[in-house]
Amino acid sequence: MEMYLSTEMCWGMVSLLTFSLLHLGEKLAYVLCTDNLPVLREMLQDEKGSDRTSSSCSLLKTYALRLKPGDEITSSMQSFIEANQLEAAFVLTCVGSVTEMTLRMADSVTIKRYNGPFEIVSLVGTVSAGGHLHGSFSDKEGVVIGGHVVGGMKVYTTAEVVIGECSGYTFTREPCGMSGYNELVVNKK
Repeated sequence: MEMYLSTEMCWGMVSLLTFSLLHLGEKLAYVLCTDNLPVLREMLQDEKGSDRTSSSCSLLKTYALRLKPGDEITSSMQSFIEANQLEAAFVLTCVGSVTEMTLRMADSVTIKRYNGPFEIVSLVGTVSAGGHLHGSFSDKEGVVIGGHVVGGMKVYTTAEVVIGECSGYTFTREPCGMSGYNELVVNKK
């Protein structure tokens, strides 16, 4: 059976998906490059009513890195973005493996150090302005662990990293009264 969706139904599903993503534990904000969703823009206002989005899109530049055994992933990415003066960089994708890593758990207090090897299942987040990375890793049995990356991700065999940059923006971090942490602020250049 084939199913056809109207434009309104598609936008409705995008709105629902976006709304769902906004309410995840890390309050992810996927900003669509459109003004057809005024509700989304309202949802993305901070506690002062300031808009945390931009009314226009940014060009995306991409950079690929291959890290070798023994390289530390987070410091290597930081060195790369500093050397290339990337002001709004984020991880598009990363695959490979690590021998060790340090993760902060969801309670924001517990920090655990792991020794592997582990496959990198997912590594996502921002790199500019101090960065904010989350990762998922699987052990030799396929058991997945994950959390906020504190550091210490040493490459086992390889790490293939693709970094994106929103060229029309800069990322900074400012204290947020709602979360108690320095949170991402997106600034238009």
